[in-house]
Amino acid sequence: MIYVCPRFDKMPPAMLAHCRLYAFPNEPDPPPAGGFDILDSGAFGLSQRGRAMGREHMESLAEYYRPFAGQPGYHCIAPDVYLDPDRTMRNWRWWQENVALPVVPVIQLRKARRVDLFAVQQQARFYAPWRPAFVAISNPGLRAGQSRDMVHACRIVREETACAWLHNLGAGWDPRDIAAWRDEAGFDSIDSIAYYTDARDGWLWLRGGGRVPATGPWRETAVANALAATQIAGLTGFGGGREG
Repeated sequence: MIYVCPRFDKMPPAMLAHCRLYAFPNEPDPPPAGGFDILDSGAFGLSQRGRAMGREHMESLAEYYRPFAGQPGYHCIAPDVYLDPDRTMRNWRWWQENVALPVVPVIQLRKARRVDLFAVQQQARFYAPWRPAFVAISNPGLRAGQSRDMVHACRIVREETACAWLHNLGAGWDPRDIAAWRDEAGFDSIDSIAYYTDARDGWLWLRGGGRVPATGPWRETAVANALAATQIAGLTGFGGGREG
């Protein structure tokens, strides 16, 4: 499993060795050798501000994605809506009819901290005709192991879509949580801002699990946390490729 590192402000060059996530409208750096960048739609940030993704946002997102969509080493997330699978599928339809840039379909759940397997299957069957190679499930606020249904959700998505890569958006909140996702759910990659938010709060992650008080500048700690997260996740080589 790969731990993907979301971008943070004034990110040190050492972070360019990792697979990274850039939320709209942050411009991505070139992907690491043999690895990939994820360009995110900004859906979770919109939800935190009480907003949903409308036509204007999608049009701006299309221009943001245009230089990268379909290029090797870049995966652009579809214009999803957090905890709203129906609107996410409607946005997908609009995107296919009006933009047609290749994007990663996102399986959204309907309620926080719950996995609705019927909704997962419905969406997986909806996206299957596009034969996506890379699919994402939006984590509804769960730590690994809090819902065994997430394991079944992964199986359903793989069976229905035949995807080669399954990513968990917003998971892996500390070293033990990363290890648990690696061991339990069956994702190929996860991402979380926790590696740098913990660094800002003064915590250094340990490669063997757990965390201790940090002593250096927080950005240096974030780099160390990213390395620990990568090793905990069990990275042995990068994935990549383009969406189907």
